[in-house]
Amino acid sequence: VLDFYAKSALVLHDEKNKLGHHFAKRLHKHQREEAREVEPLLMKAALQHGSSKPRMARLFYLDRLYYDKIHGFTKKQYCDSNFQLQKEQPEHWISQSQEIQAYVDCLCVNQRPSLWCDAHHAEPLARLQPKVVQDMQEASRKLNSLLQTGSAVGVPVGLGPCQDADGTPAPFDCSFCVNGDNCISTSGSYSGDVFGSIKELMGTSASCVKGYCTPCKGIKPGDPFQFKLDIGVDVSKCGSTADFLATYNYFAELKLCIGGVLGEASSK
Repeated sequence: VLDFYAKSALVLHDEKNKLGHHFAKRLHKHQREEAREVEPLLMKAALQHGSSKPRMARLFYLDRLYYDKIHGFTKKQYCDSNFQLQKEQPEHWISQSQEIQAYVDCLCVNQRPSLWCDAHHAEPLARLQPKVVQDMQEASRKLNSLLQTGSAVGVPVGLGPCQDADGTPAPFDCSFCVNGDNCISTSGSYSGDVFGSIKELMGTSASCVKGYCTPCKGIKPGDPFQFKLDIGVDVSKCGSTADFLATYNYFAELKLCIGGVLGEASSK
């Protein structure tokens, strides 16, 4: 983070904002208290120089170097996860949020530097914070209440089959997909022309398949945390026998997920 701020300050420094001088003061322990916070100055300077293509190109290059180190994931991973959420859960509050989707468009569609997008969308995103905090506080209250109730009636804390939102046991989930987006699952949901794709698969079409089952165990009571094991097989290329054999892949992946009231809050 320090490297990113230092190099961003150098990119955006001019005689008016004197970012380089402010940053140097922040590094000097005897001048740190009198120095101004660098991040607000960087965001203000990014907006002021937003029309400067050379400066924006250099900030964009800094994203390539430091974005994953700052956030813990790459910019591509962030964008892909948002696009996937919009596709799979269009009714999710994040998919419906104009403020968040405007930020996603800035970062992922328009390919602006993250520092510029952070500055340009800081105010509308800040308005979402109280609601998110309120939802998490409510989730914490529900979880504490659930644990206290379980302790009072003698319900032991341990592992058991997962439950869905209405308390119905959901010990496993299975899915079968053809050509990527044509899927059917044990929940009874389906998308696309699944059966048409299966018919093509049985003919001469180069359809590809992916199937998996996911056993699920949750911590009781309430499933605040769930352990899921994805076990399955996928074939990513099916144009020929060689492609089929080369991309035929077994996989197993253990996941720790947020469930119960915590999962309910995170999905709001």
